Amino acid sequence: MDELIKISVARDGLPTDSIWAYAEQSLWEALAANGLVSSAACAGQKVCGKCKLKVRGALQPPDDAERYLLLPEEVKAGIRLACHIPVGPGLEVCLEDMPLASSGFAIANTISLDEAMILHRKVYLPGFDPRHAVSIQERLQRAVPDLKLQLSATELNELYRLDRADRPVLELNALVDEQQRLIYAGKARQKIYAAALDIGTTSLVGMLVDLESNQTVATATMPNMQRIYGDDIISRLHYVMSHEDGLHTLQQVVINNINTILAKLANTCGSQTDRVYRVVAVGNPVMTHLLLGLNPAGLAQAPFCGIITADYRCGAAGLGLMVHPEAELEVPPQAGGFVGADALSGLLTLKEPVVRPYMFIDIGTNSEVILASAEGLWAASAAAGPAFEGAGVRCGMKAASGAIDHFEWQDDRLSYHVLGKASPRGMCGSALIDLLACLLEKGLLSAAGNLLESETGLASRQGDQGRELIVVPSREAFQGIPVVLSQEDLRRLQLAKGAVRAATEILLRESGIKTQSLKAVYLAGGFGSYLNADNAIKIGLLPQVRADIVKNIGHAAVRGAAAYLLSARARHKLEDLRQTVQTIALSEHPDFQPQFLRHMNFNVG
Repeated sequence: MDELIKISVARDGLPTDSIWAYAEQSLWEALAANGLVSSAACAGQKVCGKCKLKVRGALQPPDDAERYLLLPEEVKAGIRLACHIPVGPGLEVCLEDMPLASSGFAIANTISLDEAMILHRKVYLPGFDPRHAVSIQERLQRAVPDLKLQLSATELNELYRLDRADRPVLELNALVDEQQRLIYAGKARQKIYAAALDIGTTSLVGMLVDLESNQTVATATMPNMQRIYGDDIISRLHYVMSHEDGLHTLQQVVINNINTILAKLANTCGSQTDRVYRVVAVGNPVMTHLLLGLNPAGLAQAPFCGIITADYRCGAAGLGLMVHPEAELEVPPQAGGFVGADALSGLLTLKEPVVRPYMFIDIGTNSEVILASAEGLWAASAAAGPAFEGAGVRCGMKAASGAIDHFEWQDDRLSYHVLGKASPRGMCGSALIDLLACLLEKGLLSAAGNLLESETGLASRQGDQGRELIVVPSREAFQGIPVVLSQEDLRRLQLAKGAVRAATEILLRESGIKTQSLKAVYLAGGFGSYLNADNAIKIGLLPQVRADIVKNIGHAAVRGAAAYLLSARARHKLEDLRQTVQTIALSEHPDFQPQFLRHMNFNVG
């Protein structure tokens, strides 16, 4: 039997812990197996440079491949990449906690909802008569002949505990759902909730809704921990198809993720997850297949067709969700291809009357674009990769404490805003867009994406990844490690930009709509919430529209999912949208490659 090796792990504010690993593993594999890897765009394949940490012990110095992914200042500070370090005796790992800048967000319903799905009602249970013994179940059914009983074993046991032979009647608080089912009966007045979830490639977003009032009572976000198996859907598909237990593994990861966010939501309003009676989840087709444990192989190759596309329901508890035992999980209809229920649900949040033509864009690892006109809808999914979400860029990071989220030229210098009360340690997606626009404006960036010399006061140097601009010097940065933008970073941002913009141009061509005819461009998702429209247009990420028609609508997918759950009108509308949408497979479109290459440049209108 292979010998296990002990690794000491220290985390901010927590006692030192230990994990065990096999000698043939990498440190990344050992940490991932224990749920301790917070970021790894390449799933431990030694190419992304994101699994940075401090480690002590009998270590070989970093080789050329590891040095290529690290800044010289990081190597000097003792920072290493977990995927490059073999497990050995005496390793001591220090993991830093970088909390997200915000775990909540504002919610505003923009669609009229139906009446409450759950109604409170008083029920009077006749007491037990020993001379004419009748079970609690039958006495309760006689008391509410118009309702169907759907109580859990726990609730029936509690009624049995309260039952008294000498009590003529027991007054109960009950909850009745819209299908006239008695789903709770007890002495205490209970709340019951629904959860709306957006299962994104990078992040999960959750909302908790009180089903008596239809009001949102809690919101939360958290990283999708499937990212330790790859930051994009293609790498996750590869993992599923190349590992015998790959589908089960990724399903369990997202189920655990959901249980964590449900607990967080319930705790916010002083409740328990077993009070969650309904769950609706949206996401792109790969994410929803992984959630449901459905084989996603059909999405890995043309014609990119999954097992399900219509509305799908199943028992939530059967999947392992820690919710009410009778809770149902529902996944709304998918558009097709890689365009999922998340994009369609986002359209439900647009304020009526929606003036067409408009464009809806959710920029992320899997970016969805929908174009709507009076004649119908066209949709496409662009594999932009994780660059705009911080991965794939050497000093890119998520929107956590220490992340720069905005740049601008001010008083002849590049100024920035940092999230949290911390020194800058990296740049999130919105900052990268601003930075590109600033560099173009000041002549530091060519149309082809090359860094140029300029009299701006910004220093540059030659690094392992080509020329790099020092955006934040060591004296201002966290732990003295500068924030830089390299030539290779620019290429990855150009690839992401080219993919998204090619999608918008192809949809405009397919629909016959001119850019200047667009009445609105809606930017959805966490990234879209903070995007500077002027700068996104300036670098060519968005079409050349007026900045005032660009609307940031935030986490539209999860709000739309809640509307779908609570409103019959929203359900009918989403189905109508699905019936009218034409999904364009970009990888098979003859114009995609020319448009992609053209829009990688920064001088294209």
